Amino acid sequence: MGVDLESFETEFAPGQYEITYKPAFGLQAADNAFTFKNGIKEIAQQHGYLASFTTKPYADHVGASAHLNHSLWDEHGKRNLMFDASSPNGLSKIARHWIAGLLYHAPAITVLHSPTVNCITRIREHRFAPANATWAIDNRLLPSVLNPMVLQAALTWRIEWGLCGRMPVHSVAATVAAGLDGIKNEYELPPPVNGLAYEEDNLPPKTAKLPTDMESALEALLADKVICNAMGDEFIKCFVALKKYELVCEAAAMEKGMDHAEWARSYYFDYL
Repeated sequence: MGVDLESFETEFAPGQYEITYKPAFGLQAADNAFTFKNGIKEIAQQHGYLASFTTKPYADHVGASAHLNHSLWDEHGKRNLMFDASSPNGLSKIARHWIAGLLYHAPAITVLHSPTVNCITRIREHRFAPANATWAIDNRLLPSVLNPMVLQAALTWRIEWGLCGRMPVHSVAATVAAGLDGIKNEYELPPPVNGLAYEEDNLPPKTAKLPTDMESALEALLADKVICNAMGDEFIKCFVALKKYELVCEAAAMEKGMDHAEWARSYYFDYL
């Protein structure tokens, strides 16, 4: 099917798996993610099973997510532009501004990476999820939204963008818009975090918190003109209207005595 798998392994929660596949350039990467997800669901259905990518179907288990790992290359796809041997941390100027842009816009694009009421419930401290706009280099203990890593001996850099990714095309679009804004305006990259990003003493001054509910996530999106302009008025209007409808559906379920996890399973589990 054109999706080149690299690994398949069990994860922390029951029935939870981590599957990675090789990278691709541009929109092909988003198309591969869409093909991969829907291919798994359709093949499972043919065998009498249901595969779900719902973020938090059970309140007492850790959530699922997707990582939009990416790197920046020259126009010929031959040279990684993120590495600079003369830089103290190995990151090029372009990479530093790109990452700074992602951090600056992280609150606004949270809802585009975690686009359901259920997805947002994953963004909590001490739940294997990012909770603020922080970064570090190859820190496996750090639940930051960004974690640039050096891979192999050839110093090939990538960014591990751990802010989920339920809608591949929109996640890529929002990421590109945020990163390019960082490059265009030469945003300064804050210091990396050493240790746990959940600890306030480890955070740089003015570190932004990520929204943890749909209402505040939509407010952050609508307040960010750069991201809204990049996504387009028509998309933003339709997307916000759909998210508000989800909130209405959740509230109606709560009034009937359902808890959030029960509602999420009935609302999302089959089709996500």
